[in-house]
Amino acid sequence: MVIGNVVGGKLADKFSPEKTTIYLLLTMALDLSLVFFLSTSTYISLLLVFTTGCLAFAIIAPIQMLMIKTAVGAEMIASATIQAAFNVGNALGAFLGGLPLLAGLNYASPNLVGVAMALVGVIFTLLFIQKKRNLKRMASVI
Repeated sequence: MVIGNVVGGKLADKFSPEKTTIYLLLTMALDLSLVFFLSTSTYISLLLVFTTGCLAFAIIAPIQMLMIKTAVGAEMIASATIQAAFNVGNALGAFLGGLPLLAGLNYASPNLVGVAMALVGVIFTLLFIQKKRNLKRMASVI
């Protein structure tokens, strides 16, 4: 947890929260894919569990930075909203991750749901960046 938070924050400071969020979500999708395909190997699984945990917490810092930067004047509401969104994401991930198990697939199959959720996160981030650019463009015209 600590390593992921620190690394995520430093990456977001060094690059940008937008780029960091996209790259971390893509890395999470890759990591979860590796967990799916390599979960039969004990030692590789131990390493991947560690990297998955680090990535999960690394994503938090840049997303919070995006929210705080975007919600000027309403930082407290933005912070509360992002925590609620993470809770919804956790619940949704648990529910959707259970569906492949309910369908009788193996115990590695929920990782594919995680891959899909990470890729949806990338799409949402790209849409957010596009909207932010459009708003900047409109503000510069006015």
